[in-house]
Amino acid sequence: MLVASALLMVAQLQAADPIKVVSPSSFKDKEGDGDSAIFSGGAGTDVRFQQFYQSANFIGSLPNGGYIKEISFRTDGNGGGGQAAVLTHMEIHLGYAGGFNQISREYAKNQGAGYALVYSGSLDIPRLSSGQYDITVALQTPFLYNPNAGNLMLDYVNVGFGGFGVGLVDRTGTSLETGFLAGSRFSSQAIGLIAGGLITSFTVDPVPEPGFAALLALGGAILVMVRRRSEP
Repeated sequence: MLVASALLMVAQLQAADPIKVVSPSSFKDKEGDGDSAIFSGGAGTDVRFQQFYQSANFIGSLPNGGYIKEISFRTDGNGGGGQAAVLTHMEIHLGYAGGFNQISREYAKNQGAGYALVYSGSLDIPRLSSGQYDITVALQTPFLYNPNAGNLMLDYVNVGFGGFGVGLVDRTGTSLETGFLAGSRFSSQAIGLIAGGLITSFTVDPVPEPGFAALLALGGAILVMVRRRSEP
């Protein structure tokens, strides 16, 4: 029984160890070559955007996939700070996406397998510091993503008004590791697709390696057997 309990304890500790994946990975440790006011006032009040992330950015860290539980956007390092603000009502969906050459200007056509609402409601944004992942969304529903099954798409809609004072976010317009399209939430089509996008960090709980999962199952089986033998 002690052996089984120890196995289960180790399993719980390892399973609870999240990792962070930054995409596009080529900009993980360097400043982007542009910025975006996508979360700011003005155009940010009715915006919708979809961003596409190549599975290659994830597969090295998540060979068996994992549950995305938090998404953070990096503020621009050259003046991305801003006042605290509230986005009064935003929605985020995640889903699988095809190849970048299959992206459509029509938002609905990009809603691939697994497309699901992962966050809905207001978001409090603190006073931002330049070059930090300060715009963070803790997902209400974690999303199971396996990079072996395809690219990832993030679909953002700012349903409410507000957000004035949110600083600029860091982006790249040159990386081919990610693609970005945006426009008004009142339109079914985006203005157009561009290379690059917002530099994004994903906090993920990885799915255990197959061997570790087997060890966990063995521990559970031993525990059940011991319990049965101890029953009168």
